[in-house]
Amino acid sequence: MTAPVYRPIGTFHVLIAPPVMVGPMHGRMRACVPITGGTLTGPDLDGTILPGGYDWAWLSEDGRAEVEARYVLDLGGGAFATIVNRGTCAPVAGDPDTFAGHSVPVFETGDPAHDWLNHGTFVCSFVSRMADGHVNLELFKAE
Repeated sequence: MTAPVYRPIGTFHVLIAPPVMVGPMHGRMRACVPITGGTLTGPDLDGTILPGGYDWAWLSEDGRAEVEARYVLDLGGGAFATIVNRGTCAPVAGDPDTFAGHSVPVFETGDPAHDWLNHGTFVCSFVSRMADGHVNLELFKAE
């Protein structure tokens, strides 16, 4: 068995608002981070992230987080895709306002030209700067 090769697809630049700290639940802190817009640019895929999505995070006492972001990507020409992106992250050493991690996005689209998104296996590496109001994610597709 050979390991998959990951091909770069594009870069997400996701704009976020300050988190809403919902409170402690089940022994962890729940935070909801509004997604206010953004872009996806790359050699194989471009789009605009629509406002209205959220990143739901479980924050642990050690600073790590489990995240699940849900948002809509306008692919242009009347085509859209929904994205559910789950992953984990941790604060960057020496900078408690910056988080780095990995995630696995799942796309859904009804647009035939973008049907490959429905069947692909994708991974992201990301860095989030809460003070700057954005998350940058590098998107890769397993080949």
